[in-house]
Amino acid sequence: MDDSAVKSTRPTAKKKQAASKDVLPQVNTTKGEQPQKGYSRRKLIISIVAGSLVLLLAIAGGVSYALLNSRPSKAEYQKALDIAKDINTIATDELVYSDNQSKVDKAIQKLEDKTTELEKLTVWKDRDAKLAFDFYKNKERHFVPALKDYNKRLKEAGSDNSYTVESKDVARYFYATRLSDLIDLLELRVDTY
Repeated sequence: MDDSAVKSTRPTAKKKQAASKDVLPQVNTTKGEQPQKGYSRRKLIISIVAGSLVLLLAIAGGVSYALLNSRPSKAEYQKALDIAKDINTIATDELVYSDNQSKVDKAIQKLEDKTTELEKLTVWKDRDAKLAFDFYKNKERHFVPALKDYNKRLKEAGSDNSYTVESKDVARYFYATRLSDLIDLLELRVDTY
């Protein structure tokens, strides 16, 4: 090989200077002028504000998710259990053992009020408790109007005695079977909390 071939492949100092001048931008640095930076202050402020907003939205989303999907407290389960037991007491004592029409009407109204109160609780975030309550509520939705209709027919017939033995047994059976699953589940949740 020849030395001239080797020299031509190596970059010379003049070639390096020319290459560096092509790569670097020419900046006029006369007095009063500053070289332009890649980002302006305005863009920097906008990016910081946007990043802060995204961070705040992420925190708010996490907090709202935690609040919406949190497990009901022991006090909430206890309150639901107390109301369910009140419904059971009203059904078995006041409704079944009432001896006149006005007591039955009052007992039915109490049952509806307590069921509405029970429905408004937040304990139904628990899927199993919600299923047990829906089972009771679905049956109760059909039973109470039928009971009211039965009492209305007794009033129209002029009977002051609102229940026969059979209808008392039906009411007792309805509330004992439909509400017992819910009460058992709520007692379990309170005991194991």
